[in-house]
Formats: sequence, structure tokens, C-alpha cells
Amino acid sequence: MPQSFVKITASLTAHPAKADKLRELLIGLVPHCRAEPGNLRWDIWRDTSMPARYLLDELYRDAEAVDDHRQTQHY
Repeated sequence: MPQSFVKITASLTAHPAKADKLRELLIGLVPHCRAEPGNLRWDIWRDTSMPARYLLDELYRDAEAVDDHRQTQHY
């Protein structure tokens, strides 16, 4: 049976005055999310045309890995 990867793309837009706080929060999550056994990718992208907007680019081995991610303390 072929591998069933799960791709998640999330868009987060902070109040402009809180964009730097959101950035700090997201950067703090990177090592935790990338260390999860089922995680294959966890990247943050900042929208250059709208600096308060961030995109999360996540890839997991399967649906079980996503469920495991959602049960972590950092989630």
C-alpha cells in the first residue's frame, strides 16, 4: 500500500502590533514539532507583502502522526 502522507498548510494573521510575538511563538515551536517521530516537515513562512501573516507548512508521515502531534504539550 502506498504511503499516506498528510500535508497541512495553516495561515495565521496576527494583529499588526503582535506580529513579532506570534513570530517568537512560532519559532519556539520549530524544534519541538520537528522532533516529533512522525513529522517530516514543519516550516514557517512570513508573507512579505503582509508581515503580520505567517504560513505553516507541515508534512506528516500519516494521520496517526497528525493525531500524535495534536496530543503534544506544545500543540
